[in-house]
Amino acid sequence: MWMRPQRGGSVPGAGTLAIPAAMFDELASGGGDPAAMAFLNDVERSRRLILLREVMSHCAVSPEPAVGPLLSLDRAWDALISAENASKEVVDDILLSPTIGIWIGHMLRRLGGTARVQAPLWVDAGHIFAIGAAAAVRAGTRLDVRVPVRNGGIMFPTLGLALVGTASPNRAEPDFTVADVTVANGRITVACGRGHMEVEPKRGVRSAHWLGLRECEVAAGSHRVRLLVDDVDPFRELSEPAEPDRLANADFDRWDSLIAQAVKLLQEEHEYSLAAFSKVMRSLVPLPGPVVEPVRSASSGDAFGSMLASRPPDAVSMAETMIHEFQHVKLGALLHLFPFLEHDDHPRWYAPWRPDPRPLSGLLQGAYAFLGIAQFWQARRACVHGRESARAEFEFALRRQQIWQVLKVLRDCPLLTGPGRRFVRCMTASCTTLFGDRVPTGVARAAWMANMSHRVEWRIRNLSCSADTKSAIREAWHRRDIAMDTAIRPLLTVADDVVVWFDGRYRMYRDLVTFGPCAVVEECESDNSDPCAAADRLLVAGNADEAGAGYIRRLRESPFDHRAWSGWILARATAAPKYRRLLKFPELILEGISATGSSTFEDLEEYVEWLCLPRRVLV
Repeated sequence: MWMRPQRGGSVPGAGTLAIPAAMFDELASGGGDPAAMAFLNDVERSRRLILLREVMSHCAVSPEPAVGPLLSLDRAWDALISAENASKEVVDDILLSPTIGIWIGHMLRRLGGTARVQAPLWVDAGHIFAIGAAAAVRAGTRLDVRVPVRNGGIMFPTLGLALVGTASPNRAEPDFTVADVTVANGRITVACGRGHMEVEPKRGVRSAHWLGLRECEVAAGSHRVRLLVDDVDPFRELSEPAEPDRLANADFDRWDSLIAQAVKLLQEEHEYSLAAFSKVMRSLVPLPGPVVEPVRSASSGDAFGSMLASRPPDAVSMAETMIHEFQHVKLGALLHLFPFLEHDDHPRWYAPWRPDPRPLSGLLQGAYAFLGIAQFWQARRACVHGRESARAEFEFALRRQQIWQVLKVLRDCPLLTGPGRRFVRCMTASCTTLFGDRVPTGVARAAWMANMSHRVEWRIRNLSCSADTKSAIREAWHRRDIAMDTAIRPLLTVADDVVVWFDGRYRMYRDLVTFGPCAVVEECESDNSDPCAAADRLLVAGNADEAGAGYIRRLRESPFDHRAWSGWILARATAAPKYRRLLKFPELILEGISATGSSTFEDLEEYVEWLCLPRRVLV
């Protein structure tokens, strides 16, 4: 049985775009063997060829000159054909370079009028000549061509950045010009104005006129992972062109070591995923910032084979990040074949791993990424001992809970297409098997509390009641009604001022499982920078009453402190069962400030007691 995409069809050099149903199901379940990865590579190559021709066709009729001082774009296409005749493998590798996909996406947005524009059209469009020159270098063909120079640099994709003359690629003001480039015998000669230089375009080489891309290459068993660490290509990021940001050698060496350790870890613990990863992933784009958790990472459908990431603190976090972004890359490729949603709605859904409301497409992406993460921790549980085993148990228990929450929403979604429904069914079946593994009771409880902590604070921060519901609550409070009309529901609207935040209690619960309650409490004694940190640690360590008192002290000072409110609710729900009804709609707490007409905690506490009366019906 084969599944045929709803759009597409035959493409040059790729045959029919149809995926075996068994392969689709395997990918949807979170996996995918090397044969599936080869299929995805073929799909992406065909897609890029189609889109590349579309870009050239649009440029030919664009009202803005797409050629400018350059030659006809057909010359670049001819250069690719010539290189392909010499080495199809080289041209395929260049076409599959993530930066080529990002450049194509940028060009389509620009030609459609939705891109942020800095350079003249001929500078962006003319990048295809540099692509052709890179193909000529690697295939050993000869080429004479004119290319755009962007802020003193010419990027030859998959090779490196040529610095023209004494120009700096980091100028404050954009500067665009042209250069004549000759490729012969694997070398590049550049003539720009009165300047003339020759470079040997090798990876890993740095000279006065050349910044070669550096590569991390790791052999692990029968697998070989090769990742370009891209810090110079203007199209390395996910949307618009960026300036070079060259890593110092010491920083590159740290990345190289982390990747090598992570690959070895995956080879020992999760070889199935490593085998697939090595066939698809081609580059890593380092993101600036401190080496802390959570790791910042990203990918996109245009950038098939690439991941952006801040430097993780250790090899385990590096391996987890690699799996996370690999999942996104696989799903992005499938979405190029099948639409999984008829249309997306506005961001209004809860994702247990995000601080902000998400659209349905975001839920789908997140669920698939964290399915891979849960499978990673599931495999790690069997390979480690002691504290590492405890951490693996916690992460596994937490992630499977989070995925299940999101899958319950997706399964009932009427906007799923036929392939989308099948994909979600396979994810659900795969997630169900995760719950067949038992975890210690204490670990399961800590994971549940960490999950609930995020949900409670997310709702307080992101949701508010409708005007009608606020009015009904206010009237019922002033009458001190024992029961509320069952027709009154908290009709929730997403707040306008969404704030990015991180739930630090997640790490505390992980430390609780890994190191024990004493370590959690001891750490709080030296943490005075956060007004809620000490109360958080008391809560996590199981001292709910003391934690509640700490949150009350904070709320008397700052009645709108979302973290303090969420912690207080969790502490109350832990200490007394009657307060557990607050966990479902914690955002009703803040309505008490307007309902009582007072911001003192004592009045708000009376309101909370009223909300939790045994006969109250909130939904």
